[in-house]
Amino acid sequence: MKNKHILFLTVLIAFSFFSCKESEKERSQKAIDLVTTQTLGLAYLEEFKLPEAEKEFLKLIDLAPNEKMGYANLGLTYLRMGKYVDAETQLFKALKIDSKDADIKLLLATVYLMDDEREKALTELTTALAFAPNHIKILYALSEFYTTQLEEASQNKREKYLLQLVEKAPGNLVPRLNLTEIYIRKGATDNALEQLERIHKQFPEFPNEAIEHFDNTTVLLKKTES
Repeated sequence: MKNKHILFLTVLIAFSFFSCKESEKERSQKAIDLVTTQTLGLAYLEEFKLPEAEKEFLKLIDLAPNEKMGYANLGLTYLRMGKYVDAETQLFKALKIDSKDADIKLLLATVYLMDDEREKALTELTTALAFAPNHIKILYALSEFYTTQLEEASQNKREKYLLQLVEKAPGNLVPRLNLTEIYIRKGATDNALEQLERIHKQFPEFPNEAIEHFDNTTVLLKKTES
């Protein structure tokens, strides 16, 4: 009887050992499949091979249904396909897993902007900024949101976001040019000249076609100031 117990225990240990080995192997293969599938999907997305990207991201979701990136990347794929409802559905699934992911909320805001749902887009952008106050792309998207709205309140908001942008990304030329434009429209000559001087310090060698325009603008502003 004792021998039978020993034999049974030996078989049980051996079975457990091989089961663990098999689990390890399966886990390792799954990790490889995940990396391969995501890499392929992103490569197809970059090459704008959208049906192929869709296929890979659907496969990724099957492999890791509790991970947000499969849904987020599939949402981005549908956004590029112009399938805004499908994009929204997938991004909702991603946000259900991580409701504070600012990049996913930015994607969702982009979906709404493309589908001309501006108020929904603004809600997503402002919420995303609350989660990630230093997010350059969100600040830029918010500044662009108010570009076509010329009433004073909207332009003040645009100015606020542009000021944050030039502070957090001082080497970025576009926000500083946009800020200069706002100051010129407002008649804030000193502020506009200050921005132009900073631009010139950062980029002392303008392209030839831009030098004349820059110089003329500076001269006109100085005349206005005097």
